[in-house]
Amino acid sequence: MRKISFIFLLVLSLQGLSQGITYLPTNINHKSKNNIYPALSGDGKTMLFSSDYTKDDELGLMISAYVGGRWQDPKEVEAIGPSRINNIGGYSLNNDGKTIWFSSKRADGVGGFDVWYSNKTSSGWSRPANPGKPLNSEGHDGNPSISPDGERLYFMRCKKMSRSGSEGCKIFYSDKNHSPGRPWKDPVELPANLNLGNTVSPRIFSDNRTMVFSSDRPGGKGKLDVWMTRKDDENWSDPVNVGFVNSDINDQFISVSLRNDIAFFTKKDERGFGSVVQSPLPRDFRPDNVVMIMGHINDVNGDPLTAEVRINDYEAGKLVSYVVSNAKDGSYTAVLPAGCLYEVSYSERSGTKTFISDIIDTRELRGSRRTYPTIVIQEVRSGMTLPMNAVSFEPFSTRIDARSNGEILRLVRLLKKNPELNIEIEVYQKEYMQDTLPSEDLTELQVDTVITYDTRIRVDTLTNASKDSLLSEINDTLMYSINDTTIVNNYLARMAGIDSVEVVSLQHIYSNYRAELQAERIKKVLVEKGITEDRVVTTGFKEIDPPTPFMSDTNRMVFVKFQ
Repeated sequence: MRKISFIFLLVLSLQGLSQGITYLPTNINHKSKNNIYPALSGDGKTMLFSSDYTKDDELGLMISAYVGGRWQDPKEVEAIGPSRINNIGGYSLNNDGKTIWFSSKRADGVGGFDVWYSNKTSSGWSRPANPGKPLNSEGHDGNPSISPDGERLYFMRCKKMSRSGSEGCKIFYSDKNHSPGRPWKDPVELPANLNLGNTVSPRIFSDNRTMVFSSDRPGGKGKLDVWMTRKDDENWSDPVNVGFVNSDINDQFISVSLRNDIAFFTKKDERGFGSVVQSPLPRDFRPDNVVMIMGHINDVNGDPLTAEVRINDYEAGKLVSYVVSNAKDGSYTAVLPAGCLYEVSYSERSGTKTFISDIIDTRELRGSRRTYPTIVIQEVRSGMTLPMNAVSFEPFSTRIDARSNGEILRLVRLLKKNPELNIEIEVYQKEYMQDTLPSEDLTELQVDTVITYDTRIRVDTLTNASKDSLLSEINDTLMYSINDTTIVNNYLARMAGIDSVEVVSLQHIYSNYRAELQAERIKKVLVEKGITEDRVVTTGFKEIDPPTPFMSDTNRMVFVKFQ
């Protein structure tokens, strides 16, 4: 106990928030032991925390998995070592809980304290690795937090750093560099509205845009307080004090997973020992609901592929995020926060293979959810069919929606990379309708020749008993058109017995069938972008099932068949 007395200068003081707090069970919170500073993976299935329930009563790094509705018995992460973690609590997990990020001062580092990481293996945890320069500097770098998609690392860079605390710190981030030999780009300091005073311990949440950190900036309750900020594009909102957590001592380390209404933190138990607790998180501090895609990208043989995953705001036509799948196992994580219609596209980096796109709507997302797709990217070959899921048309029109530009450009690129292949553009349509009256939706006109047969008519003798009015009408007509016997012949034919009269007329039929014209419009755009006209043929189908089922809320789908 005497060796860790400094810890309680940092423990969260939550005396004012007793209602709703739940202490985790005794397999996590061993009695008369300190169990502090939980850090959850983004998917909420793994938790790190520090505990002195070890062989030598020193604080060690423990890890537990959430299985079957309960936290499993924790195990010590021996590969990192209990005395090698800087700033107790300054560690984090990646989204799937398979990488631990932490700060440590080691002889083989770049500077003083550095950012390090360890990967989960089949036999435990790997020997810690240093990401090197430029992420780490010759000064002090630590308390890292990786974004849920793995593309950005947040950390603090300090003038002074020791096991018990840090001074003169500011928060930086570094983006992953997908070029070989240099895994991370030059760090960027977060803006001044965040970096006031001593600013430490960033933690990015599962929506990839809500972050908490600790700072002694003006406006707090004393010493280090927990603050929250949100990112919009690359702009960060002015931080808000997370008042329900903060006190007049140092307050740090609150963790929230995909279950965004629950916060995990440290609280003293009745004996004064640190314990891991959970509590409802006030709505104002919750990260957004998300669709979290945790998938794999393979070839047809099941081998992993390095592929680009682009997440676009489909309505605004702008890139939201960009992910590259892991070359070793094809895994990737994409985060789609609530409130947007997204286009998610998967492309092999060479551009010679097929691509796949999907439209995902989170505009009315009521809660976070995970998906685990396996994306198969194939070699382009004659006879295969490729769905163009992100191509759409303006309502009641053959005009291509501007949102389709990205998908069409991907097709142009694919055709230019495979100049020996031709294509057939197929547009499938369901919910075919037609009527004799035009409307906003029924705009395509068909003109049919219609033949009908009228029955003979009775002679009209009722208005004048001595003179038939029908014959008078015929005589009147002949006075003005003496050479035209059509009318009289018609009447006479209808008066002469039981035979009916053949009548020929034109009938206008309006429909919503535009599949063929829409296919032609796509061809026109391809030709404008450099694809020769002889490489493209078009076909339209109505009320015929396409090669894959229609997407929800869609009554038209576009496919490309390679020839």
